[in-house]
Amino acid sequence: MVYASYQLWLDYQPNYDEYGDEIEQIVIGSVVDVDQNVKRKKGDSLLWDPLKPGDAVYNQDSIRTGLNSATELKLNDSSSISLEENSLVVLDSNDQAFNIDFKTGEFKTNSVSKNLQIKVKDSVLSAKQAQINIKTRSDQDTEIQVTKGTASLQGAGGQQISLDTQKAAKIDKLGRAEALKVKVILSSPENRTEVLNPLSQMRYPFTWAALSSDLKREIFQISTRPDFPEGPETKQKWAHQATEEIIQRGDNFWRVGWYSLDPKTKKQKIEFSPTRKISLLNDERVQLLFPENASTFTQSPGNTEIDFRWRSKNSAKLFVFEISNRADFRQIIINQRTNQTEYKVKDLDSGIYYWRVSAYGNANKAIGQSKVNKVIVEKIIPRGPELIYPRNNFVWSMPESLRFEWQKYPTANYYQWTISSDRYLKKIVKSMKLKALAYDWRWLTAGEYYWRVKAFNAQGTLVAESETHLLNIDQKQSSAAIALIDPKDQSEVVVENLDPLPAISFQWQPKEALSPNYEVYVSKTSAFTSAVKFESKELTRIKAQLKEEGVYFWKVRWVNPENPKDIKESVPFSFRLSKNKNLPAPELLEPDYDTELELYRDEEVSFKWQEISSAKSYRFILKRKIGENTYKTIVDRNTKEPSTKKANLVPGDYIWFVHAIDASGIQGLKAEERGLKVIRDKGLAPPVLNPVIIK
Repeated sequence: MVYASYQLWLDYQPNYDEYGDEIEQIVIGSVVDVDQNVKRKKGDSLLWDPLKPGDAVYNQDSIRTGLNSATELKLNDSSSISLEENSLVVLDSNDQAFNIDFKTGEFKTNSVSKNLQIKVKDSVLSAKQAQINIKTRSDQDTEIQVTKGTASLQGAGGQQISLDTQKAAKIDKLGRAEALKVKVILSSPENRTEVLNPLSQMRYPFTWAALSSDLKREIFQISTRPDFPEGPETKQKWAHQATEEIIQRGDNFWRVGWYSLDPKTKKQKIEFSPTRKISLLNDERVQLLFPENASTFTQSPGNTEIDFRWRSKNSAKLFVFEISNRADFRQIIINQRTNQTEYKVKDLDSGIYYWRVSAYGNANKAIGQSKVNKVIVEKIIPRGPELIYPRNNFVWSMPESLRFEWQKYPTANYYQWTISSDRYLKKIVKSMKLKALAYDWRWLTAGEYYWRVKAFNAQGTLVAESETHLLNIDQKQSSAAIALIDPKDQSEVVVENLDPLPAISFQWQPKEALSPNYEVYVSKTSAFTSAVKFESKELTRIKAQLKEEGVYFWKVRWVNPENPKDIKESVPFSFRLSKNKNLPAPELLEPDYDTELELYRDEEVSFKWQEISSAKSYRFILKRKIGENTYKTIVDRNTKEPSTKKANLVPGDYIWFVHAIDASGIQGLKAEERGLKVIRDKGLAPPVLNPVIIK
């Protein structure tokens, strides 16, 4: 107790020599950087004092680092020394050389002078303007590798070993030194690289140099633990000189291994490069304030503005605001520079969007990037104006123009009338902006058309959209008073292979107002001999059952109830009635009828159906509802298995069905359509962002 008190007193007194003169402390360098627990002990002192950047380093100082700690020292000759965690060195400078007694740990030096000497396990390493990595423990072999320049190692037994970038050295636990051929040098990232990113994980590139020509591929390992245990903490794969791998929030450790022949056992053994650490740190320098993640904006005409707001912890000179319809930002919709901490966006279409903000300081230096937030926009477009003429499924067979009419919409300033040859109105035939409530269209080609009307206010904002109507232009029936709609002329009607045959539908349309009193004639001959007559006193359609397969002719006649001699008739159509001799429709198994799902954006939905023994493959079709009675096909694929999967289903209504396909490629009967509803999108897997790197 008395001795300890005396020694503590000595630690706080000036040092004196044998003549009583105060010993001058010689400054040999300074502290550049300190990470966590780094301490220094002066000379023969018993006290360890914490070090901080800027502190002077004296001759005879001992420097040590704790767990997860590190430091960098700069010597008076501009050489630098880096100590990793759990390391200990003693510094000793004299007129002949600068000496470092390296006791334990991991040590890195960048020597500018030609007289730096490092003592390790009774061996002496002389550095000649070289960069050197040393790793040693009392119970392990010491590894020495030169990454730049040259060095020489004098072993405990007096042997001399010259070292360079392709020749390393090993000192065993007994102090015996031997030369090793360097096969791999790690390149990037540097040891103790810190990456600032708001994500909890991200992909990052790794590179190294394979110096031996016999290395065609190497073993890349990355782990959240420095001892690389087997299990989920460690990932391993084959690669050659470069790869990209996911790093996790916190510390990550990586190294590269390769197989070599052990000269003693004549067997292949695995060797590893030194281990490096890369840390993924949370970047909170830019914080998104509004809207909150996964916010939904239900917008009506005239109310389409979203105010995006954020804040920065640093004094940013510039922000870059970005919106994308992809989580990986490979397709940018808005890229706007601003010196404000908000930006207003108008008129986004319905859909899912992702937004982020990057901050820049002086000289456009990146000083932060926010996380990625999702925003959902749902447009509510009122239905209107009401379409008056022609009505849905109308057949027009006159050569003259057809007049389209609609009702006035209350807030409309003008209208856009559009007709297309496809139901999604992508193949536009004609589109007109009109103040009027009607338009006369002179058609040129017979066929099926789809038309609708949009209403816009005085500012040009869409305020309403009508439903879409189907129109059939039938030139063949232009002179007839009654137009046949279904079955179409020279078409094939396929029914299930049942006995008796299922009934089929007949539909027609008068070109003028006629009181319902129709006769439908169906015959096996074009002269309508032995024709079968069906009557319809109320509707312009019937269902009728025919006895056998074959070619049929059909026509419709109208008889005036008040004057039986007043008869109007359609032109005859022909059709072929066939049984479907192909494979039966598979029974759908799951998802069940009208299933409702909450999904992660990347989550897969499994679809299963009954296996058909004679089926070679199956055709799976999935459609998403995009309008009233309108569906868009999003999947149409063939699969050999009676099941398939689909990811990235956004909220909405879906239908799905399956056909079996035989060995000849002939498609079987269609399975009954089954409904499916995705009611909530629970989010996406983290996207990839450009990192901010601090070395």
